[in-house]
Amino acid sequence: MTSVTIVGLDFHPDSHGVAPYSTGLARGLAARGHAVRVVTGFPYYPAWRLPAEYRWLRHGLARRTREHGVDVTRLWHHVPRRPTAIGRFVHEASFAAHALVRLLCTRPRPDVVVGVSPSLLSSAAARCYADRVGVPLAVVVQDLCGRGTRAAGFERSLLARAAGVSVAHDSVRSYLEHAYRLDPVRLTVIRDWAHGASCRPDVDRHEARRALGWPVDGFVALHAGNMGVRQDLVNVVEAARIAGIRREPVHFVLMGDGAARPEVVARARGLPRVSVVAPVAGDLLPTALGAADVLIVNERPGPPGIRLPRKLTAYFRAGRPVVAAAHRDSTTATEVTAARAGCVVEPGDAVALLNTVLDLARDRAYAESLAAAGLDHARRTLDRDRALDAYEDWLCGVAR
Repeated sequence: MTSVTIVGLDFHPDSHGVAPYSTGLARGLAARGHAVRVVTGFPYYPAWRLPAEYRWLRHGLARRTREHGVDVTRLWHHVPRRPTAIGRFVHEASFAAHALVRLLCTRPRPDVVVGVSPSLLSSAAARCYADRVGVPLAVVVQDLCGRGTRAAGFERSLLARAAGVSVAHDSVRSYLEHAYRLDPVRLTVIRDWAHGASCRPDVDRHEARRALGWPVDGFVALHAGNMGVRQDLVNVVEAARIAGIRREPVHFVLMGDGAARPEVVARARGLPRVSVVAPVAGDLLPTALGAADVLIVNERPGPPGIRLPRKLTAYFRAGRPVVAAAHRDSTTATEVTAARAGCVVEPGDAVALLNTVLDLARDRAYAESLAAAGLDHARRTLDRDRALDAYEDWLCGVAR
């Protein structure tokens, strides 16, 4: 049995972004007999709001619970009303400082400390704690925070000092090896799994849409997940605007929350071919995905990204074709193409996005073949038990 302390800002009950994977890792290790402690923040994502029951005046600065065999300590941290660069820094710094103080007061020491990045500062707190108690640090990189910014040197230094670094895709490993010049021996690729309930490719679309309050008839293209600057969802709204002008039989549904949601809502107001709806609970996500005819990934135009959107794991598992508006050399495009699960169009091109969705609406046999390929890819590559086996072997190796 290995004693593991995981330090990361995002955890259950948040159900978007990094949280489901950090939660799954902690609970999976605990179920396999390891002693797991998690130091995390109060839930806030993707709405960037603390739920009423977690506001510190009512709840205090910390809450400790035992959940699914995991010792969880949730700590207060600042949550900005608008996640600007300064707001995000204060947000992450407040958690990192609080976490480090709590960790240094903790006994006994673990066998290994795991930092989850993002956030970069919380991983730095994990580094300080691991150094202080004399145990190895392992970093789970879900996203590179410093790439292309002044923080790149700090991030490289942090990762270079870790005993082991896990990443979710080969493209990230390649980038860390060549751009950050990390020792390839310390880099391990462990794929994220398709989280959530069992896939529902056989869901009754009309009944599901009626229950969700969506248009029952017609071809529905869904974007599910965070609504941030990176997703550039005004491009999808523009595609819906053009569909309305051309009277195309397609309806776009944007389901989620995030910093850019107010702008998306404003842009979509009055357009008949688009609906902006609230996110559903995690157990309803497979039904929502299955209610759509096609699933959309939309990325901001710019240099090709190496980040793999975590929504793709759920998309593939849903048994629906994917349309990705992403740079052809991006990790997103590479993954969709390798899985043969969908079509790739240039980011920022609303007409191309709309036309590709309509092509799938007209050629249902082709759309179904893409959906089947994505589902097969999820079953072969994005398996939770396989990922947990890899994490267990990796962490036990780091601890030695």
